[in-house]
Amino acid sequence: DELARQLVEIGCRKGEVLSREEFAARREAAEQAKRAKLQNAPKVLASAGKDLAPFPFLRHLAAREEMVRNGKMSTIIFIRDKNQKGQEISGYIDYGHRLKIENFEPKWLR
Repeated sequence: DELARQLVEIGCRKGEVLSREEFAARREAAEQAKRAKLQNAPKVLASAGKDLAPFPFLRHLAAREEMVRNGKMSTIIFIRDKNQKGQEISGYIDYGHRLKIENFEPKWLR
């Protein structure tokens, strides 16, 4: 590990060579820029501007959306229904996970 670092420091590699201090300074600057970008990014909610008055369930999900996206609240949705054969089908949905992996825009357009 130390040998590899010494080889890079003396220039046995193509490209720009940085000392440890220069590398650490650049890494810290990049991390600060990344944090600033994340904090200043506008948070657009999928439910924003939608008329959900006739849909109480969607209205309650919309009220939680911002807190769930920010990680301040967790919401698990339990669904139970019966199929055509009369068998009960049930399942759980992690609302926060679904918001991350799916486009929720079509679900608000009822």
